[in-house]
Amino acid sequence: MGPKKRVTLKDIAEKTGYTINTISRALKDKNDISLKTRKHIREMAKELGYVGDSAASALRSGKTKTIAVIVGDISNPFFGSQVRDIELAARENGYTIIIYNTGEQTEWEKRAILSAYSRRVDGIILCPVQENKDNILLLQKLGVPFILAGRYFKDMETDAIVWNDIKAGELAASHLAGLGHVNILYIGGPLYISSGTDRLRGFRNAHREKGIPVNENMIRITNITAGASGEAILQVLREGLPFTAVVAFSDLMAYEILYTLENHAYDRYTHISIVGFDDIREKILFPVNFPSIRCIEDEAETCVDILMQKIHGRKNSPSVRFLDVELRLP
Repeated sequence: MGPKKRVTLKDIAEKTGYTINTISRALKDKNDISLKTRKHIREMAKELGYVGDSAASALRSGKTKTIAVIVGDISNPFFGSQVRDIELAARENGYTIIIYNTGEQTEWEKRAILSAYSRRVDGIILCPVQENKDNILLLQKLGVPFILAGRYFKDMETDAIVWNDIKAGELAASHLAGLGHVNILYIGGPLYISSGTDRLRGFRNAHREKGIPVNENMIRITNITAGASGEAILQVLREGLPFTAVVAFSDLMAYEILYTLENHAYDRYTHISIVGFDDIREKILFPVNFPSIRCIEDEAETCVDILMQKIHGRKNSPSVRFLDVELRLP
């Protein structure tokens, strides 16, 4: 048996005796069609299994009512929860989303952008890889409305919604220093990522404010993909660095660090103090709890709101908005 024939407006018209134009207007709930007629036509459409043709609607309106969400690692609970919140905010605006995963690779990011463009999305929310500016220049050339989420380029005029990562780094290091730690290990993301640069700057600021010298050997920059932070902490252990606390670039990296320490039976690190970023435990109840930096504003909703303004031509001048953060204690 072949695929079932798609139900069309013509099918509903033949079944009800109304014109195709009347059927179309009734399904769009136009007031010039009586309520009784609209109800009858909608019931018949449902009975026949009619599904609106979004592609045809897009051709008529020039809008697909879709946005692309491009992130680095959808398996990271932080990105997963962000995408979910973006989807909810998009839905409230009558939009659906298409999700792309870059694996933090520039080439995959480029492919995602071109794929989204080929699907005629109305806009793009992108957490950029940031190894270079090529893909941002590509977006600007394509002309599709877009906004950067979580990261920004200091020397490019683009719309972006980001955390105040300098303050975030300060809060994390200040908390540990306030507990009496002076040998604080920093395991951070690549410095070509804006949050990597800004969090490290905040980490240094906190040391200066507390009068604690920064031991450059205690600063370890690594990839933010799975396994990288575990290898970083193993290297620190091999070197015998006398750290008593850790600032980890993300909660996921913090969990990996704690797991690595426990798995390798380093008993003297059982009660290590650690601070992460993202506060993924707010939405997913992991069994291990530790302090984490979180955003106190709705990042996803703000991204969607600004993107909607761009899609509908209500925003012209690009700007970077920094969202406030706080330390969440266990």
